[in-house]
Amino acid sequence: MSIGGALLPAAVARAQSFPEPGRAITLIVPYTPGGGVDFVARATAAGLERALSVPVAVVNRPGGGAQIGLTGLVRARPDGYTLAMVVKPTVLSHYFDPSRQSGYTRESFQPIAHLYSVRYAIAVRADSRFHDFRALIDAARASPEGINVADAGIMTAPHVMLRQLERAADVRFTAVHFNGGAPAMNALVGGHVDAMTGGGSDFVPALRTGQIRVLATTTAEEDPLLPGVPTMRSAGVDVIFATATGIAAPAGTPPAAIAVLETALARIATSDAWRSALIGSGITPDFMGARDYAAFWQRYDETVGPVIRDMIGR
Repeated sequence: MSIGGALLPAAVARAQSFPEPGRAITLIVPYTPGGGVDFVARATAAGLERALSVPVAVVNRPGGGAQIGLTGLVRARPDGYTLAMVVKPTVLSHYFDPSRQSGYTRESFQPIAHLYSVRYAIAVRADSRFHDFRALIDAARASPEGINVADAGIMTAPHVMLRQLERAADVRFTAVHFNGGAPAMNALVGGHVDAMTGGGSDFVPALRTGQIRVLATTTAEEDPLLPGVPTMRSAGVDVIFATATGIAAPAGTPPAAIAVLETALARIATSDAWRSALIGSGITPDFMGARDYAAFWQRYDETVGPVIRDMIGR
C-alpha cells in the first residue's frame, strides 16, 4: 500500500479496525499549556475526535526543551494510539547533540502530517541607525560580534535562525539570550540590544505601534504578516528559515493506522474553521501528508542540521 494514496484491499480491512471504537488516542504536547503548539494541538485533537469518533486526549509533557515529551512518544507502543506534536528545529537539537543523550534519532519517528510553519524575521528599533537589512549586514561584517541581537533563548528557533544568517552572510553577531520572545522584545524596544530575531507574528504588535522596524524576513516570498518587508534572499543573503510543526508516531506504527490518521488530518487541515483559527493567531497553515512530510524532514535535517552542529561546536 501507499501512504497518501489508495489503500490495497488487505490494508483496507486493517485500516477499518483502527481506531477501535471507544479507545482513546493520546496526543502528546511536549510543552506547557497555552502556547502556540498547544493551541494547534487542541484544535486538531477536536477535529480528530469528530473525524474518527473516538476520544483524543491532549497531554502536556513539558521539560528538557521538549525532550521529555518526545521520549515518551518514541517509547510508546507503535500502534497509532500515541502521537506527538514535533517541532523543528527543536527536535534536531536533541538528536544532533550527543550531550543530550536523547536516545532517539530521526528514524525513531514516523511522520504523519505537517501542520503549520512559523516564518522568521529580524527587526531593529524604530530609531535604529540600521535603515535596511543590507546596512545591518555591512556593519556586522565591519565589526565582528560588535552588534548585539536578542533571541528567545539558547538553541531556540530564533537563535538557530541567527546562526544560519551568520553562515549565509559570513558575519558574526553577539547573541543575547532571553527567556522567551517577550523579554527579548522589551530589550529591543528599551534600546538594550541592536536587533532581535523572532517569528513574524512576534513583531506585529510593536510594528503597529511604530516602536520597531522589521528589516527582512526569512521567507522565499513576502510574508503576509509583514507586508512590504523584503526577504533576506532579495537582499543577497540566501536564508530561508521557518519552524515546522507536525504530528508523528513512533517508528514501526502500522501503515494502515498511519493512513487513517493522515486522511483525517488532511480533512481537518483543509477546513475553513481550522485554518481560520490558526491564521487568526498569526500561525501559517502548511499541510503535508506523510510522504511529503518525511521528505521535508529529511531536507530540514540536511539544511539546518549543520547549523545545529556548528552551534554545539561553539
